[in-house]
Amino acid sequence: MKELPKKWCIQVTSQNKKMLTAWLNEQPNVDRDYTVKGWVLSDCDYDRSYMYWGGAPSDRTVINDSEFKELVLNQSKPINNSYEIY
Repeated sequence: MKELPKKWCIQVTSQNKKMLTAWLNEQPNVDRDYTVKGWVLSDCDYDRSYMYWGGAPSDRTVINDSEFKELVLNQSKPINNSYEIY
């Protein structure tokens, strides 16, 4: 398993918006008056939003949906149990 970077970000897409919104809603001290868009940050920025609206922040490592699920949500990859029993 890869190691989660200390400071990471993930771009919000139509495919991951629901997952990222759920994660944001679990974070402490989050300003909940927002629309999830742009980039989600690993830690709360100066405005308590955990979000950034420009391009990928230069001080963070970009992670993808699979890495977010595995390293942030601790969801392992599904095991393929498709085998035949004789």
